[in-house]
Amino acid sequence: MFLLGATQLVLVMTLWFVELLARRFAAPLPFVIASTWVHTVLMLYGVYIFFICGFLFTVFPRWMNGTEVSRRRYMTVALTVKAHKFSAKATERIVAAGGSVEAL
Repeated sequence: MFLLGATQLVLVMTLWFVELLARRFAAPLPFVIASTWVHTVLMLYGVYIFFICGFLFTVFPRWMNGTEVSRRRYMTVALTVKAHKFSAKATERIVAAGGSVEAL
């Protein structure tokens, strides 16, 4: 989870850096909504969720004297969250291109 969170963090911060450079030296990137809101949503729901889940899976069993979370369960949750992020981004692109997601 921490690796996925770090990867997402690098990607989101790279996008934000490109946006800030574009604002400084050219026109801002053509986002459908304000780029500050894009950055906020990506940081909150695209980055922090991985760190929070990773922290909880690591710390909760130790604090509560429980059994450790198995690698299979840990990876199932991590890949499910990542798949959700991928499907949400695909849906955004379909809608932004003028398509409909009612059939989905």
